[in-house]
Amino acid sequence: MTIVIKPIIFSLIVIISLFGSMRAVLVVTSIAICFPLYNVFPVNLPIGLTGFMLISVMISIRFLINVLFVNQSIWLGNKILRPLLATLGLFCFYSITASISFPFIFEGSVDVFPPGNTFDNGTVKVKPSISHIAQTIYIALYFIFALWIIQESSNKRYNYLEYHRFIFIGASVGIFFSIFQLFHKTLGTPFPMEMLYDMPRRSGNAIDKVIIDIAPRVNGSFSEASDAARYFTSIFSASLIASVYSKTAFIKTIIVLSLLCLLMAFSSTGIIAITIILVAFISIRSFRQYIPTIITNKKIPKSLPLILFSTILISMFIYNTQPELINNTKLIYTKLIIEKVNSGSFESRTGKDLLAFDILPSTYFLGIGAGSHRSGSLMGYILSNTGLPGIILFLYFLTMLVLITISNKEDKDIAVCSSAFFGFILAKSIAGPGAADDILWFTLILLLASLNKQYIYNELTDYYAE
Repeated sequence: MTIVIKPIIFSLIVIISLFGSMRAVLVVTSIAICFPLYNVFPVNLPIGLTGFMLISVMISIRFLINVLFVNQSIWLGNKILRPLLATLGLFCFYSITASISFPFIFEGSVDVFPPGNTFDNGTVKVKPSISHIAQTIYIALYFIFALWIIQESSNKRYNYLEYHRFIFIGASVGIFFSIFQLFHKTLGTPFPMEMLYDMPRRSGNAIDKVIIDIAPRVNGSFSEASDAARYFTSIFSASLIASVYSKTAFIKTIIVLSLLCLLMAFSSTGIIAITIILVAFISIRSFRQYIPTIITNKKIPKSLPLILFSTILISMFIYNTQPELINNTKLIYTKLIIEKVNSGSFESRTGKDLLAFDILPSTYFLGIGAGSHRSGSLMGYILSNTGLPGIILFLYFLTMLVLITISNKEDKDIAVCSSAFFGFILAKSIAGPGAADDILWFTLILLLASLNKQYIYNELTDYYAE
């Protein structure tokens, strides 16, 4: 079955990527980024690429053909987007340059944890490898994909598109896979998806690990728990912001189901990320009307103490009347957060991140090159592999993106796409190395497209107003 289906999926992705409209490409991409979470096609296509990588290859070919042979001009956005793209381009250029040069320059003199090497195996001396070539290719392809989206989203026929909808198309497929496989793994029933697995060792017929009695971890439903947690953190963040603009049943359903899937992964990364997101969201929504008053009048509104006092009373009531709820909550928190500190994975991630600070002075603060050191988090990865130039460019890019997004906070499309991107950045900053990440780049691409559409609309409005 797999032998028949995978070439068909492969062919469809190639055809749509080369000849399909931007909307068709984004639909396919939003679905393709989900499958590696479940070890299901097209995680390992005939040429060893994920679906997103394959789409990026085809889009890059399409973009270069249009530029070199069709003489299509390269559109880099307007005066607002150009500095943003220029900063992203500089970061990608420096990452590529560092990846193809620094491993040779510092060969044999710097200790790293290379990709694929476990923490228990210890460090090795850096040396040029295939991972450096791979990182170079991925970053270049993903940046070209972003440029192509800017080009296509500038076309007036796409002015009606709401790019955040592509996030929820992929989310719907991802949630379906997660819950469908949950029932299969729990009940041990025949399940046709077994014919599509690329990694049979992950496709057992029952729950293969239980962390605590009340919370089974269904490892068979996800390739890697933290990968799934990061993805569903992004979806949960996007749907939460979407609920502010739209009260539809679909958005409410996505919020509940994405949270369910995130908890199903039982990953400390996801628990920490959604806790931060929920606290920030509830705080801003609860006190947004008081913040300007407090700043300008320096007076505390009369209703504010009442809200705080009521919150304390409700918390005390729950604590005294629902001891089992409190105990179970404490148990989950202890297992996922406190005891995580004593776990091997925490030791591994922390050790790899701390090594980044040893790598910096050893490389004159330039970095060791993308693909050299597998850190435990995104920021540790960027710091160790691209050094101070890379982390400064990346943080500057994020700052610009935040400021531009805030200035367009009334636009639903921009707000939802940005929440998906920054939600994923938050989760990867907790745990998740690698800048060449499918979901990271896909959410960024959607955010850039939504920003581009908004500024094109503003320019046209100003033009006709004159």
